[in-house]
Amino acid sequence: MQKSYYLLLLVALFSGGVARAQYKKIVFSTDVSLSKNMVQPGLITNGTNMIDNKNIQLTPRFAYRFHKRFSLGALYQYGRSDQKYTSQIDFSDQTIIFEAQTKTMTHHVGLFLQSAVYDSEKFALFLEADARKGGTKTEVVIANNATIQNPFANHKQFLSGLHLGGRYQFLKGLGIEARINQLVQYTHTNDKETSLTDTQVAVFDDLFRNCSVGLSYSF
Repeated sequence: MQKSYYLLLLVALFSGGVARAQYKKIVFSTDVSLSKNMVQPGLITNGTNMIDNKNIQLTPRFAYRFHKRFSLGALYQYGRSDQKYTSQIDFSDQTIIFEAQTKTMTHHVGLFLQSAVYDSEKFALFLEADARKGGTKTEVVIANNATIQNPFANHKQFLSGLHLGGRYQFLKGLGIEARINQLVQYTHTNDKETSLTDTQVAVFDDLFRNCSVGLSYSF
């Protein structure tokens, strides 16, 4: 119920915001998101499991403001995700450690529409809806030179989301931009090898991890 209330509030802001200042028509921006965490998925008999996650995402954008409230733009998104799996099993006479690592590269291109919720000479608050298309490539590496039959996995993806952002200009045209990405996120994934598909919808999921910060230039 609380998530539904927040979602309705965002839709109202998206449709009802008013720009209050003389606006610049062109905006270039680039933001980056970094995250690192360790999780323990479950206990095993006489041992432990651990997953170490590292993620980076870089997104340059170009936007053209065709109305005092609305901007239309294009983006490119690059992502890199590394996951290290460690499993340790303790026996009375020895300890066995199994390690594996996955490396995932992501490339997406897309279009977006921004709506100015508030816009003054120095500060702007906006909502953004986007649609992105691209793919991911994942490589699986097992320690101790072990081999697996197919170490690569390729997926096609279509994503659409709603994001919240703020922009502050500290020099003429140059500013800092902060975002809370993926307030609402739709993801459709297609496995290129097996043709299997997966569809997910997330609402206000892991907002801290989806935050990003970067620079912008307006003129």
